[in-house]
Amino acid sequence: GTGATSFFYSGQFKQLIKKWDLELPVSYKGPSYVFNFYGNGNTTKLLTNDKGYNRVTVEQFIINPKIVRTFGRQQFKVGLITESIRVQNKAGKFISDANAGIDKIVFEHNTFLGANMEYSIGKKDNIKYPTKGYSFQTDLTYKRNITRLAKDFLNIHSAVNFYLPLGNM
Repeated sequence: GTGATSFFYSGQFKQLIKKWDLELPVSYKGPSYVFNFYGNGNTTKLLTNDKGYNRVTVEQFIINPKIVRTFGRQQFKVGLITESIRVQNKAGKFISDANAGIDKIVFEHNTFLGANMEYSIGKKDNIKYPTKGYSFQTDLTYKRNITRLAKDFLNIHSAVNFYLPLGNM
């Protein structure tokens, strides 16, 4: 192993403000947490078969308190997010190679603040193991790097799921 630590907690506090709930997800990964990075985009070429070459070591802390309102099968969430991240610059790794095209700011400690919203709707015959139904979710997250004010981004994500039985069940 890498000796990494990973912690995730999600507290849910029902009807904290009348019909609004509070959701409090917190996560920490580090200081030796690794993931694989092969480059940006679909045109990235595999340069070596050495799996360690594409491993990136990071330390990351995220807290994302949200207020949540449920309306029947629909749910709306809105919250604030803060993220602190440090990517290690290790010699002999893809991410540290000048040809990788990575901005050197990535290797400094960066802190982001932002906000997010989420809407979901769904109907399933069984919450844990659905065989019939549907679900739709869309979320929008905006983050601004407060360490370097020139860096900010918007992320939009949506997912649609259909659950259909295949044969007699």
